[in-house]
Amino acid sequence: MSDKTPDTLLADTLLCHYEDLVAHVRRHIRRVGGDTTPARDIVHDALISLTESPAVQPIRTPLAFLRSLLTRRAIDAHRVEAGRRAWVRSVEELPEPVHLLDESRDPFAILDRKQRIELLDTAIQSLSPACREVFILSKVHHMSRAEVADWQGISVKTVDKHLGTGMAVCRKAFLAAFTDGERGTPPCA
Repeated sequence: MSDKTPDTLLADTLLCHYEDLVAHVRRHIRRVGGDTTPARDIVHDALISLTESPAVQPIRTPLAFLRSLLTRRAIDAHRVEAGRRAWVRSVEELPEPVHLLDESRDPFAILDRKQRIELLDTAIQSLSPACREVFILSKVHHMSRAEVADWQGISVKTVDKHLGTGMAVCRKAFLAAFTDGERGTPPCA
């Protein structure tokens, strides 16, 4: 039996079969449709990991163990990269932020926005519970009429009725608040 420790044996095996193990990782990554460029990094990370936390028990077939370890590492790297790509795509789909820099510092603009929000909130809260729920799902959460109908267990026609009622109540509240001559034309006219 060899007088090498399990971690030395693994490191020696990894170094002897380095190119074969990199090729193994590349084949696996290609099979799952990923980018093969990080294959060497995956093998290097495994070597570092093995030297930092050595094996406690002897490993009978070090090459098979390394292939299994590197396959799992390649799968993990592919999952992380897929998650990053999905996150980047989701960020790219975000709407452009509304820039109100100059207006947002104006105390009158801030007060006006707060008053409009309070007015809208009061109008929405005055709706019946069913109508309010449909209105919020559609206008705030941007659900389609069919999705709202399915979610609420009602017909699309009932959703349309609730939306019409909600819009009418909001329009009436805004018209009442903003047509008194102080502010000119109503915002939703």
